Amino acid sequence: MSKLEQYSRRYAYKVRHKYRQDPFAFMVLWALFFSAIFLIFAFRGLIAVTFMREIDTGTSTSAPAVTEEIAADEGTTENAPASTTPLSDIQASGDTYTVKSGDSLYGIGLELGKDWKVIAELNGIGPPYSLGVGQVLKLP
Repeated sequence: MSKLEQYSRRYAYKVRHKYRQDPFAFMVLWALFFSAIFLIFAFRGLIAVTFMREIDTGTSTSAPAVTEEIAADEGTTENAPASTTPLSDIQASGDTYTVKSGDSLYGIGLELGKDWKVIAELNGIGPPYSLGVGQVLKLP
């Protein structure tokens, strides 16, 4: 008989002997083990939200606004503002709204009492719904 078999038999004997002496202790230990497993499974969403960092999928409705300086530095007109209205004159006037820093379609819609999806569709803005500072939006 090898040493490994001797050790395993000795361990099995000790476990059986301990179980005969105090069967309740083993039941408590197994109950605690399965309770811990259940709690981890039950709260896996909370654990994931707490310990995992957010991943940007590009579908956010409150995408950060691109400033005029960044668009000018990059040399692209893709996200450049449609108008260069000074930030001090930004307001809702008639059927248009000029975007200011920190605005999102949802925030504009909430502020003006309009549906942000309708505003986006009317202005031809699609996902990721990014706005540029100074961009003039037509309102429904």
